[in-house]
Amino acid sequence: MAAGVAVVAARTGGIPEVIEHGVNGLLFAPDDSRDLAVQLTHLRNARLRQALAQRGCDTQRRRFSAEQMTAATVRLYRRVLGAA
Repeated sequence: MAAGVAVVAARTGGIPEVIEHGVNGLLFAPDDSRDLAVQLTHLRNARLRQALAQRGCDTQRRRFSAEQMTAATVRLYRRVLGAA
């Protein structure tokens, strides 16, 4: 996402918490090569591919930039230390 390219990822683990299918990336069913192939064929559409790439990059900047990750870590440390 940070590289500004469209993302196709398996719908597993925490990935669906970050990737919204058809909005900032495409998801396929785990262990389903046919579904992966279908999702990859969608990337032939240049307009869709560019939109997914742009929205994915926006998501990365908004949620996972160094500044956002640092702020989240500091909040967590403060919460844990406050409970001690």
